[in-house]
Amino acid sequence: MKTKPIAFLVLLCVLCKIADAQSAITGQEKRNERKPPHACLRINPTNGVVPVRSSATAFSDSPLYVDVNGNLEIGANPVPDSANGGLTMVGNLAVSNILEVHNNYAVGIDLYTHSDEEFRAPYINLLKSRGTQTAPTPIMFTGYELDSIGGINFGGWDGSNYYAAAAIYTQTDEDWNDTHHGGHISIYGTNPGGHTQQLAQFGGVDPNGNPYVGNIIFQRPLTWGSNSAANVGLFPVGSERTLKVRTADDSADANLTAGSFIESTSHTPSSANDTCTTGQIAWDATFIYVCVAPNTWKRAAISSW
Repeated sequence: MKTKPIAFLVLLCVLCKIADAQSAITGQEKRNERKPPHACLRINPTNGVVPVRSSATAFSDSPLYVDVNGNLEIGANPVPDSANGGLTMVGNLAVSNILEVHNNYAVGIDLYTHSDEEFRAPYINLLKSRGTQTAPTPIMFTGYELDSIGGINFGGWDGSNYYAAAAIYTQTDEDWNDTHHGGHISIYGTNPGGHTQQLAQFGGVDPNGNPYVGNIIFQRPLTWGSNSAANVGLFPVGSERTLKVRTADDSADANLTAGSFIESTSHTPSSANDTCTTGQIAWDATFIYVCVAPNTWKRAAISSW
């Protein structure tokens, strides 16, 4: 009679073991069905670097760091600024840490500002110093178009490399200090089959070192509408200090209409054969002089009435 309780206890133990085993299998299956966690950036706490996988089993340091203020940087920033957040890129002579954006669409970079303040809008600042980042020194003027303080190149692939066919450059015009910041903007372009050349300069010192505040220097004729004979243009002749009004294709003279012309300086030819250009007009208190042929003057007397 005593064997029945013992047999019952043995059977109960066997059933418990089976249930435990089944529970363990079910739990393992559930764990196996779980999806792996999403990948994310993890900072190496020993050096603040974001590691990247270099092989199936190894990692190496990437150029992405986190500075003491928690801001991301590419290349170690020697002067991190807590007031500036975002991404900082610091290069050197060995490594040029730059930003490249490759896209199959027309848009590369969009800048947005959301503010009710009228003066707040997207800006791009191009800033330069001599010296180093930690010890900057003022920029200088060493010659015309030799000291760039920033620019934008526009180019394309020509079959062998990327060529900048147009550009906007800024240059210094004097040594800088806290009261002198002279500079100008130049626009460059390329004629078909030619080389990139300066088209216009806004402000600053000219190629001969002559300063003039607020001037605009054009290196090409100015035309309106198109470069066809149906339109008009201004064509300078530097050797003659002459500005000609011509058709836009420079094939013929064009008309200039004005309410009046004022010749503010009097001039008296020394003789009827004094040097002159056909069509030139001069005057003094007694005569009006007209150059009717090269180096040939005629005059008419003038009087009051």
